[in-house]
Amino acid sequence: FEATRGNSALMARLAAYQGALEEKARQSAPEEEWRIPLAVILNLGIGEVVDISPEFTPVSTAGGQGMVLKDRPRAFARAGIPSTVITFLYHDAKENKHPQSAEDIIRNGINVDGRIVPVQRAGKIRVHFGPIIDLVSRATVKPARDELVDVYHAVVEGVKIYFLHHPSIGREVYQQSRGSSIEQIEQAILLSRGALEVMRMFDIVPDFIVGNDWTTGPVFAYLKAHPRYKDDPRFKNARFGYKIHNLGRIFQGRFYTIEHGKAVDLVLFLALIAA
Repeated sequence: FEATRGNSALMARLAAYQGALEEKARQSAPEEEWRIPLAVILNLGIGEVVDISPEFTPVSTAGGQGMVLKDRPRAFARAGIPSTVITFLYHDAKENKHPQSAEDIIRNGINVDGRIVPVQRAGKIRVHFGPIIDLVSRATVKPARDELVDVYHAVVEGVKIYFLHHPSIGREVYQQSRGSSIEQIEQAILLSRGALEVMRMFDIVPDFIVGNDWTTGPVFAYLKAHPRYKDDPRFKNARFGYKIHNLGRIFQGRFYTIEHGKAVDLVLFLALIAA
């Protein structure tokens, strides 16, 4: 416990209090007398856990990742650990992967185990994209730009959910129907840099940042290389984790950095640190 380090008297008092609460639990005392205070003591030293994911069941599910993101943060919240999920609100409805469009979810809310949870508009963020360069002519095919992204918010059993909505870059999960390197890399940037901007906008100070699969990989590159994030005190003490939900090659986000003669890697904007 960071709070008790160097203070043996406080440590002893907390240990005694923990023992008393555990005894109440063993004696089947009413939960309101012990559950929340015991969870707080057991999780001292653990702050906000922020999960970043392209999937979140029931809004979007391409595989098991969405179901993990539905259940794990709620388990954290029940244990007294502050928990946040940042994910996409996909623009289009797409079969069983995200059967409701963004418009439907904004209007009707999300159905979580039979309970309707309202989704509210929280604001807008700007996400920066670097340029795309033609390697032959050295001309700029697509200039560096900022994209405005709508942010929506919901609370599910104590878990804060922030949804990123963009009508083209966030049209569908993994942009599977188009599938070019540029489009998929841009979606990864939108999720990764968008998540960092959400944390800045809403003053979320994470203790743990957990990336889920390849579309969240740029998060950690930005935190290491980009001064906007690596010098931000919100992220100074954050610890990082990266969860791989599927090891199959097609799920690893392997793309060409040159596509049709165009250099697409600069779109990540790690080489161009000026903005």
